[in-house]
Amino acid sequence: MTLTERRKFLLNAARWTAAIGAGSFLPAMITGCRALEEVTRIGTDIGTSTGMITEEHAVSMKKTSKAISKSFEDITPP
Repeated sequence: MTLTERRKFLLNAARWTAAIGAGSFLPAMITGCRALEEVTRIGTDIGTSTGMITEEHAVSMKKTSKAISKSFEDITPP
């Protein structure tokens, strides 16, 4: 891998990481707790079906979403 290819790869990896992070954080702030889990489920289903994420990543994202939802329920009861 040349230096230019490595830089392109790292730039793309950083963009995807930021997009996934924003994609999971912003719905949590905008929507309710239950909607967050639904958005995560739909997003991970699309990601796995297109091959952008693995099944293990999808499971991890769903667990994280559930934990975030629980923490929001502790702050603001339904």
